[in-house]
Amino acid sequence: MSLSILLAVAFAAGFPDAGSPPSSPPTPQLTCDIGTRNWCFIRIGAVISMKDAGADRIWTVQQKDEMDDGPLVIVESKSCSDKSATSLRLLGSSTQTYDGRPYLSTKYQVTSQGCVLEFRWPQQSKHQETYREVMRYGVFVGDIEVNPERLTQLYKVDAAE
Repeated sequence: MSLSILLAVAFAAGFPDAGSPPSSPPTPQLTCDIGTRNWCFIRIGAVISMKDAGADRIWTVQQKDEMDDGPLVIVESKSCSDKSATSLRLLGSSTQTYDGRPYLSTKYQVTSQGCVLEFRWPQQSKHQETYREVMRYGVFVGDIEVNPERLTQLYKVDAAE
């Protein structure tokens, strides 16, 4: 099953909306595959791995049926594990070269204390749009431990910019 279909099914089930009034009916809890105190990545049925890289963690998200196409890479600053108020904003997008391949890159500041997430995916990937959708709709930011019902999706930040 493709990431797009999994996301569509997940969205049909409903997610917490940061703007919902307190009297709204309860919504299903998110199931996160990866993440830290200030962000999480919803369950999408992909192969996910992480490696430590000094001041960062490098997460790779790969479609199970397309292992040769290149992964979505999430570079997370380790300060994302610290308790900090959410201060979400788009830092910018660009094209960069990693390992000799052109990648599209989008960075978000998640907290005022230095939590930054960078999303990279191969520019020539046939999953380019799927990876963009996963980033915008499958990543939630906010205090996961204290207030999981008040999370924000990245597409809401893109729309405000």
